[in-house]
Amino acid sequence: MMWTRAALGLSIASCLSFAACGDRDQVRTYRVPEEATPPAGEPAASESERGGGEYAWTTPEHWESSPGSSMRLASFSVPVEGGGSGDCSIIVLAGNGGGLVNNVNRWRNQLGLPPESEAQILANSRARNGRLGEFRTFRLENPDAPDRGFLVAILPHAGRTLFVKLAAPSGALETLEPDFLALCTSVGPS
Repeated sequence: MMWTRAALGLSIASCLSFAACGDRDQVRTYRVPEEATPPAGEPAASESERGGGEYAWTTPEHWESSPGSSMRLASFSVPVEGGGSGDCSIIVLAGNGGGLVNNVNRWRNQLGLPPESEAQILANSRARNGRLGEFRTFRLENPDAPDRGFLVAILPHAGRTLFVKLAAPSGALETLEPDFLALCTSVGPS
């Protein structure tokens, strides 16, 4: 028997639809990101202005996109003055993403620092404003381990929390902070 393309396609689609109906109590939803198309006559956004799915941001000039993990919306290799590089990531989690105290104390633990209370954490953070509204930033350093420190921002938005984290040698954090803050304040809906 000779199959035409249309008949073959219809057969495959029928098989898939019957297979998908096997578990009627389960609904699956998939979201496929769309390629943004600018209005006629307007240029497309540059790579530095694109983001991940529902969010967009402006990438600092010398930062380069780098491969990340499945959890990351974005990853950047951040050049460090004098050589080497830092690693910056943007992730989004549902709700509060585990909470302020748990996250900050986890990062502190990664640097060999003792945990802090919520009051101490808030006192050592800074409230800032960006495209998503108010967010908090943290600069975490361990004087006994100068090879690594963190700049972190926690940006709550629409029942989710975005985390922007830059890991770099502690001595480079001050120099990297203006670009880090520019990235964080630029994060907004796409």
